[in-house]
Amino acid sequence: DLLATWDRHAALDSVATTLFFLWFERYLPASMGGAGSPPTILALEAVLDDLLRRRGTWQIPWGEINRIRRPGSRQDPADGYPVVGGHGGAGIQATFLSRFDAEDSQVRFGYRGSSYVAAIELGDPVHARTIVPFGQSSHPDSPHFDDQTVLYSQCRLKPAWFSREQVRAHAERSYRPGE
Repeated sequence: DLLATWDRHAALDSVATTLFFLWFERYLPASMGGAGSPPTILALEAVLDDLLRRRGTWQIPWGEINRIRRPGSRQDPADGYPVVGGHGGAGIQATFLSRFDAEDSQVRFGYRGSSYVAAIELGDPVHARTIVPFGQSSHPDSPHFDDQTVLYSQCRLKPAWFSREQVRAHAERSYRPGE
């Protein structure tokens, strides 16, 4: 009944979202002709059994188990931040693939998905908002290593600057090679 009455919107507080995405990941190989993949109902039963084994209940809101964190982060809590995204093959805009790291894992951490998201209004001037889920820098000591993770988990974008004046006004620093 839960899936039958679900509004089909991925939401952090939705148990149906959890069941759908975990079922979809098990069932997808069968729909693609994968050998040995379980039929529809068996795939759902396997999801319920796995959640019961891991968490003691199958009634887990999506945001409790679908998490984002950047290894090496000094900002992220150990269990990361909730993320609404899911498997892009299911037709979701916020592509975010996660998985349980081990047999006894309680949460799923992202390992693949959108590397960059942008909404751009072409006009004069251009208005744009963007997000890089894991931050701009690859250096853990940089403030830009994971500064966008929280925004991503909240489904928020940050302003992007296009004009020379905008870039200069918002630059943290600038340099000229050779000087």
